[in-house]
Amino acid sequence: MTTRAQSTTPTGAPDDIAAYWMARKMSGAMKAEERRSFEEWLNAAEENRRAFAEMERALSLSDALDIDVLSTEFERELHEEASLKHTSTRRMAIAASVMLAAIVVFAGLSARGAL
Repeated sequence: MTTRAQSTTPTGAPDDIAAYWMARKMSGAMKAEERRSFEEWLNAAEENRRAFAEMERALSLSDALDIDVLSTEFERELHEEASLKHTSTRRMAIAASVMLAAIVVFAGLSARGAL
């Protein structure tokens, strides 16, 4: 009795199958038989090629969006950090000025014998 290798191509709507193949392709774990099944599915119909191309476009757009979002978030955090440093420096300068004024007033009062 001979056994035949089972097809690795899933069944269903082309968009669903395209998502399956994209996941397999991105996993990096496709074996030669799976690659052949993928190529057969892809070349079997224009609708399959369209569905897979749309999946690739959607993923490339999401990758670009992720980069833009991360870049924007990074810049926002840098500005917040710079603002906090600026605020801390300003607060330290104000605190130092208040301390200096208090020392001058205290020294002046001590010199007059008011204390």
